[in-house]
Amino acid sequence: RFVNAFDYKVLILAHRKELLVQNGGALSDHGVNFSLYCAGLNEKDLSSKVVVASQGSFTANNLKDFKPDVIICDEAHRINTNSTGRYRELIEESGAHLIGLTATPFRLRGTENFSIIKDRLDKRDTRLFTHLIQTASIPELIKEKHLCDLISFAPQKASIDRTKLKTSSTGDFVLSSIAATHEQIIGLS
Repeated sequence: RFVNAFDYKVLILAHRKELLVQNGGALSDHGVNFSLYCAGLNEKDLSSKVVVASQGSFTANNLKDFKPDVIICDEAHRINTNSTGRYRELIEESGAHLIGLTATPFRLRGTENFSIIKDRLDKRDTRLFTHLIQTASIPELIKEKHLCDLISFAPQKASIDRTKLKTSSTGDFVLSSIAATHEQIIGLS
């Protein structure tokens, strides 16, 4: 309804073809006509007012053929928060209104908390999103069958020797140290 009421062109971007198929299915379920632009799915159609596209296939070069009024980014936390990258270049060159969808607007980056929401008081902040709208909680999404229920397979009492966990230069744990610690917990070492 939104697209027809305002005669807007909408670009929906995602980074995986499985998400494109999922987004296309949701649009179809709501009676929205759309075209698909994804090299991985052998589709490069820009003929509809709504285009569901792969962030890797649809670049700033495509703006001459399809100039969106609104860009909706699925998994928006994947957009580079620095002012670089093809994804970022496309968004900025389009001049379109931007909507980001993510389940993780706040997360850890190394040992620091991080948000995709711009700090409007910091003029140097290059993040794109200025507002957060929360529409559903994880328990609500599980209840409505949009997410699967969590089943934990952790041991009852895990004593982890954290001195054996090593971190990379980005602050993330090194996988080999996690594997070694995991083997210690389940008794393989």
